[in-house]
Amino acid sequence: MSKQEIKIFLVDDHEVVLNGLKAMLNPVAVPVFTATLSTPEAGVVETSGEFRVIGTAPDAETMLQRLSHLPAVDLLIVDYELAGMNGVEAAKAAKEQHKHLKTIVFSMHCSQALVQFARQHYVDAFVTKGEGLQRLAEAIRKVMKGHEVYPPVELQDRKSALMPPTDQQVPAEKDMPLSRREREVLCRIAKGMTSQQISKELNIAFNTVEVHRRNLMQKLDIHKVAGLVKYAMEAGIVC
Repeated sequence: MSKQEIKIFLVDDHEVVLNGLKAMLNPVAVPVFTATLSTPEAGVVETSGEFRVIGTAPDAETMLQRLSHLPAVDLLIVDYELAGMNGVEAAKAAKEQHKHLKTIVFSMHCSQALVQFARQHYVDAFVTKGEGLQRLAEAIRKVMKGHEVYPPVELQDRKSALMPPTDQQVPAEKDMPLSRREREVLCRIAKGMTSQQISKELNIAFNTVEVHRRNLMQKLDIHKVAGLVKYAMEAGIVC
């Protein structure tokens, strides 16, 4: 492995995305044949490239477990929308364990709220999946040189306005920094379910539901259940 290679860890819950990123970022194997009369097809394989993916995970919890065994990782590329904690929170947790780690959030969506949320948690770069892999590669190089990479606010707002709505593009993702699990809990709060009922339906611990309730109130600056219900209805969060 070349000393110049940037060692990367990927986090995304879509296997197709992980495979695509690995195909783009990993060095290309080049067979170098050392033909002789006795072994006409024998050879070695050399690799070239500046990046190497040395680990992947589908969620933040798995990421933290695997990173603990991979101290040599230079850069974390993480999707924003993950089960459990979101990508920004995952990046923050990873940096707390590995101070040297650089982080990039690679998101399907982009809004001023998401970008500000990432900046507040010291994420090194925010790249949208719509910008393409070349833009991601450029961001990796800049981040590893100590620079931040963020889309201009004007650009991201214009892109958000032009982006057609899809089933995956829920209002919560565009407008507020909530994880998928937090939105699941919020929509059930809006349905009038108790923490115990939510715990049973989502198959998570009662205490975990209570933690999500507190996080929701803190993030949204809403401290009454009635306010959470109103917010969920206005944001179109349904389940």
